[in-house]
Amino acid sequence: MKDVLWPTSVIPVPPISCQTGALDTLEFDGYLLFNDEADGYRICWIQLFGDNHGRTSSDSKNNQCSRLQYQADTSIISLPVLDVDWEPIINHFYDNHDGNFHGFLTVKLMAYLHVDALLSDVLSRRLSSFTTRQLPNFSYSLISVESGRTVELVIVFQNNHISLELEKGYNPPSLGVIVRLDLVTLSYEERCWTSLDADLCDDTLLSKWSASLSSIRRATCFSKNGNILAKDWHEMGRCNNHGSLYASFCDHFSNEAVLDMKPLRSLQSSASPVTLNYG
Repeated sequence: MKDVLWPTSVIPVPPISCQTGALDTLEFDGYLLFNDEADGYRICWIQLFGDNHGRTSSDSKNNQCSRLQYQADTSIISLPVLDVDWEPIINHFYDNHDGNFHGFLTVKLMAYLHVDALLSDVLSRRLSSFTTRQLPNFSYSLISVESGRTVELVIVFQNNHISLELEKGYNPPSLGVIVRLDLVTLSYEERCWTSLDADLCDDTLLSKWSASLSSIRRATCFSKNGNILAKDWHEMGRCNNHGSLYASFCDHFSNEAVLDMKPLRSLQSSASPVTLNYG
């Protein structure tokens, strides 16, 4: 469940009006759940304990102001989606400290984010002859959700057959792009691109690369107070040099000891003489 559950205070009210970019919203106390389904995410708005008494508001003026670079194609997001019924499993009831018990979570709305259609739209703006039938092998990973409505994800893909130039004269075999998508205005923008001088022809390698880039993106944003430099992101992909992206005072440990079930004997810091030893 790591990185797939995000708090939100707003829920869209279908149907979507893609022509105007305006979308009614409802004040909401709950979470967004992103369920990966191979070509995109099933997004579920989960309502927390009890009824929601939020008010509906048509915020078309604010939505217009917050619209990102490109208006998303109607095929990128399907809303609502009614093809799946979730089966409730209640482990325990929740005490709200008011003497009442609330134990029911409700999936109020489902949508589907078609990452394949999003990649197709991104490539079509850069390659005039591109069609969805030419979609390359790709993988993707969710990075973050801002304000419960703006999704940021990384998409990586093979560049062998489409020959997209990242720079003039530079045509790398593997490319990646960070995309921010607003679920309310249905608009998106390309944040930055990266590349790899290796042909990731295997789906597993693409998946590992996308997962690695999303983790590094989160760590980079944290270490730079939310500001990532496109140059660093580009060099990270080309040179595979990740160390410079982290704060110099941070010590990094993997979870290999946990996965291998090996006890950790000690912890130490390069910037401190203190060492913790475990008996």
